[in-house]
Order: sequence, then C-alpha cells, then structure tokens
Amino acid sequence: MYKTDESYLRRCIESLTAQKNQEFKAVLIDDGSPDECGKICDEYAQQDKRLTVIHQENGGAAVARNSGLRTVNTEWIAFVDPDDWVDSNLVDALYEVTHKYQADVYYYDYFHELGNESVEKQLNAPEGLLDEKWQKQLKLALFNNFWMDGRVIEYETNTLWNKMFRAEIIKNNGILFEPRARKGQDVIFVAEALQYANRLCYMKKTLYHYRFLDTSITNRYNPKSVFYNEVAFECQKRIINECSLGEEYKGALSARICTRMYSAMRLYYFNEKNPNSYKDTCKEINEKLDSEPYKSAFDTVKYKDLSLQQKLFVFLLKRRMLFVIRWLVKVRTSLRKTG
Repeated sequence: MYKTDESYLRRCIESLTAQKNQEFKAVLIDDGSPDECGKICDEYAQQDKRLTVIHQENGGAAVARNSGLRTVNTEWIAFVDPDDWVDSNLVDALYEVTHKYQADVYYYDYFHELGNESVEKQLNAPEGLLDEKWQKQLKLALFNNFWMDGRVIEYETNTLWNKMFRAEIIKNNGILFEPRARKGQDVIFVAEALQYANRLCYMKKTLYHYRFLDTSITNRYNPKSVFYNEVAFECQKRIINECSLGEEYKGALSARICTRMYSAMRLYYFNEKNPNSYKDTCKEINEKLDSEPYKSAFDTVKYKDLSLQQKLFVFLLKRRMLFVIRWLVKVRTSLRKTG
C-alpha cells in the first residue's frame, strides 16, 4: 500500500483477519507510505499472527509485489489491493476448491463497488475445471479482449485479485512484476503465468469486492500513460516469442496496441489537464502513430478482433480524425463524472 485511505485499508485488513481459517499468511507491504499506513499494518499484525508486515522504500506496486512473492513459501498465492476487501469465507472457499479440483489457477467472481452501488460480476463458465475452449479464450484475453461465442464478455481477466495461482508456476518460471510498469503490470503478470498453467478452474462464488476509484492511477491524468502502455506491449511481445505463441496471439496484440491508444487519449493527449495546445497534441499523436509498434499494428489489425466501440475508434484513428476522437473523449469523460 501507498497513501491508501485509512478507512479503506482498515476494512481490507479486517476482511483478512475475519477469516476463520488459520492456515494462511497475509503479507502486508508498506511501500514507503508517508502516512499512517505502515503503523496501521503493524497494529493489526501485533494482534494476528497470520499477518506479516514488510516496510520498504517506495518503489511502486511492482517492486512491492515482488517483495511479497520473494517472501512467501506457501503452496498458493492470491493478491488483494489495499483499498478493496474480501469475503469472510475467501480462504475456506479456496481451500475447499483445491481439494476438489486439481488446477493451477482458480478464478472466482467479484463485486464491482462504485459508491453505494454494488454490481456482481460473474464469469458464467461451467463450474470446475475449464475445457480447452474456455482455457484458450482466457489466455488469449490477456492480449486483447475476452471473447466467447462471438461476443466480448465484461469480466476482469487482466486483474490479479480474482484469481489464485499455484506458487510453483510463478517461482519455477521466474515470473515477477515489471518495475517499469507502474500501470498495467497486472495484465503482464497474468499473461505470463497463464502460459505455464495447464489447468484452469472456475469457482462460482463471489469472493472479492473491487472498489472503483476515480483517483486511482488507472483513472487520473498521466503524462506517462503512453510509456506504460509501451512497456506492456514489449513484455507481451516477449511472452509471445518465449512461449512460441501463434498468429492468433500476434493478431490479438496488434488489436491491443491499436485500442490502448484510447486510454492514452483519455489519460494524456486529450485530458483536460494536458497543458499542450490542440495543434501540438495532434502533432504528437501523428508522430506516435507513424512510429512502431503502432504503424505495424494499424497496418495489420483485423476488425474481427475488435468490439464495436473499438472498431469505431480504430476507424477514426486510421483516418486521423482526431477532432472527432477528442469530442468522444470529452463526452465519455463527462458521462463518467456525472454517472
């Protein structure tokens, strides 16, 4: 945690200490937070021996998570963000499913918490070990969209917090978080871990509460958003090459490179906090689109790999209709604020 709201952090930790099961360890990582986060962690750890606290200099979420990975010696690893919380039955449910199904990664459902609204999000796969079709689409989803039966499924496949991983898959293959990726590190980690997972399992239980925050790094003005996207592209390309993944994955990555430009538009180029003029911004965008990996991605992207909204965005961007894209960004940003 780093500068986490105190009430959020307490709720998160208390959701862990509320677990009846004693056979687990929770590692709380204070990433050099300048507030009371570290003291709060120590306070709870003194009361519950299942909690271990690591205090370190601020290095970002990737460095913090890597510290956690190097510390644990458990058979299984799951992740919890400090502003979220988990169901009181999380650990028992995970223990139960590991004895019922022999898998490498377990998926579970979650609540999307937005203010006073709580929306349940379900994978809606057959419960238990997933067949080849589901496994393929879940692995492919880490490089673009999550497609099933010709439509995009709104379920967080890229995140860490709705999955549990067999520790040996991570440790035996030297999988760590990319420190340069202050944003998007989840998708890189999960994309790599899933390539070494032979069996995926779905448990039809809603066990996690994801708190949506407009102030999070994924939602606020970020001049480095383009750089973070490109770090992810570089890592995903490495995974494709190292794991000898086929053309379908390369096509999916091309689609992702094109469509991630929208997040760059929203968080940087056409963000209201960007101090650059519209003329200079358009020049910067055009130069970026004429460079790699964008040029090759836009030349090779297939519309069948895109959702309807993505098709519109790519169509506009290919034709450099930046004034329309700026208008769309403003409209969607306004709707997010009022929604």
